[in-house]
Amino acid sequence: MSFLVVGIENRTSKAGKSYHMLHLSSPFTDPKYGIGSRTSVEYVSNENYPKELSVGDTVELNYGRGFDGKAYVNGVNIIKEDIPTVDVKK
Repeated sequence: MSFLVVGIENRTSKAGKSYHMLHLSSPFTDPKYGIGSRTSVEYVSNENYPKELSVGDTVELNYGRGFDGKAYVNGVNIIKEDIPTVDVKK
């Protein structure tokens, strides 16, 4: 699944490690609510963050198994394609 990057926050953990918070948007269709977009936030370590990533890029995320079996982002792939858009009903 691809996401549109709508925000990037550079943060530092209490332990002093750098990480990034990616604010992502993706289109959705729901029979009850119609067509729209959903947003989410993913935490990405400095090691897995591509330096050329910027707001407006389309990305795909790779996940790995982390502490207590929880998923974590272990790769961000920038996709060179059109930005995902949401059709508007008229």
